[in-house]
Amino acid sequence: AEGDYLVAVRDYQYRGGGGFDYRMVVSEGPFVLNSFPFGGQRGTDTDVDLLGFGLSDLSPVSLVLSESAELGRQTFWIGSEGITSNAIRFEVSHLKNIFETDQNNDRQSATEVIVPAAINGRIETASDVDVFELLPASEGALQLKALTREFGSPLDAVLTLFDQEGTRLARSDDGGGSDALINYGAFKKDQRYYLEIRDLLGRGGSAYGYRITADRSKPDYQVVFHPDVPRLRLGSSVAIRCELKRAGFQGPVAIEAFDLPAGVSSSRLILGAGDPNEGFVFLTAKPDAELGLSALNLMSSHSTGSEMIVKAARPAMAGKPDTAVQAAYLTILPKAPYDLSVLSLKARGRQAASASVSFKVNRLRSWKGEVTARLRGFVSGRRRLSDDIQVSEVTLGADEQVGRFDLRIKDNSEIGQRPVYIVMEAMVDGQTVTVESMPFDLEIEQAPFTILSTLKRVSLTRLPEGSESLANKSELTIKASRRGWFSGPISLRLEGLPEGIEATVPPIESSDSEIKISLVALSTVVPQEGIKLKVVGEGRANGRNFTHQTGTIDLTVLGEPSLAVTEEKENE
Repeated sequence: AEGDYLVAVRDYQYRGGGGFDYRMVVSEGPFVLNSFPFGGQRGTDTDVDLLGFGLSDLSPVSLVLSESAELGRQTFWIGSEGITSNAIRFEVSHLKNIFETDQNNDRQSATEVIVPAAINGRIETASDVDVFELLPASEGALQLKALTREFGSPLDAVLTLFDQEGTRLARSDDGGGSDALINYGAFKKDQRYYLEIRDLLGRGGSAYGYRITADRSKPDYQVVFHPDVPRLRLGSSVAIRCELKRAGFQGPVAIEAFDLPAGVSSSRLILGAGDPNEGFVFLTAKPDAELGLSALNLMSSHSTGSEMIVKAARPAMAGKPDTAVQAAYLTILPKAPYDLSVLSLKARGRQAASASVSFKVNRLRSWKGEVTARLRGFVSGRRRLSDDIQVSEVTLGADEQVGRFDLRIKDNSEIGQRPVYIVMEAMVDGQTVTVESMPFDLEIEQAPFTILSTLKRVSLTRLPEGSESLANKSELTIKASRRGWFSGPISLRLEGLPEGIEATVPPIESSDSEIKISLVALSTVVPQEGIKLKVVGEGRANGRNFTHQTGTIDLTVLGEPSLAVTEEKENE
């Protein structure tokens, strides 16, 4: 509309100076908020209505879909006078396109659909309900799926399926962030079914479009990625976490970003049938990449043997992976005043053991400041890296360049290879500047065994020479847990034992899972507190020696003969 408008321009970090130039283009160029329908059948022509700004005579746009058009989610653009619109998503399908008829608000006026088919419509007004009469072409299972938000529709769809007598058979909404989905396995060819769709909150309007695919149930999947607003510095990388939600599909799925700004590249993540259903796609910006904000799109693909199926990944809110958002955006920021490099090409460790990762910071343009580094990485099932590995952040002072993470890998940590990366932060001109390293692999191998003591505290009493009592004796029970292929003996030694204490330490033989270590306080022992004992186990497997040790055992030697032995169970 005509009028006076105010546009504010600032640097994202509120900086400025002689080099902070910008160029703003103000035009009536096209910007698409919403389109309809969301898909079409290949081998047909489909007219797509567009809602947005600066579209003038650009809507509708006619899409010609060839017989060999690639199935799945696709993207197209429109242009006017050399200005290109934002990306518009569109699904190419093998299903016949069916459109709702006017006033199909009840069963008497329901739109008749022979299924399988793709049903397209709009919830035009508040409290509107669209009803479809489904006529199965054959008996068996059908999957009814409502597609809305990933195509720009604000519709919070609710699907309800009834039989011809009006009995409700199934209901689904997308309250969990996924599409409304009904899988019903008992469709009969000679019966009629009714499908209702409405908005969960009773809203409606021309933008509230939907596409319902009614097709034979088949293995499927969906990819969700987050964060939805990552920030990437020139010469740096950023990690995008991807989660694969399988619905019967067990084949490999490839995931990567596309249509990235000039100078920005994407890694390719492949999740196979036996792999965890999570991983990272890493985006990397060259030092001369184009600055600014751009749409971030990730696509997944898989092969059917005869063709490649491409699907759009769904963005989710940062920190809330179950909350879907309509679009994701990538911000390219200027280069930080420091570089980060990993000195370890690959880190290796073992359950219940230690490992280390070294890195280097190179400060640029005479900037001197403190930096703090943290290790981040992938653990399956949305678990934190700290659930598997104990590692502290590392802070380097202004005169320090090289740092090291000391990793303590837990007994039950997930084994195998995983990507990890370093996130480094520094305060620059009052702003937090973050840089991420390129990913590198951390490989954790299974420990062949672990040992533990059932006691974490023990006390002995020194007795006068020639005295007899149980007070100067105690036993430690050491339990072994053998893993995987290891079944051999484990030799033990007791470390930290003071003079005047005798210990009998037998090995844990192949046929045993626990032994007892006998402790005896002699009359020559010096009474004292705070003695720290550890039991170290050693076994040999595949020509290699492996060791594991118990937690610390606190030993107290008492000098009063009247005190009895006290023991406290250790948490196993």
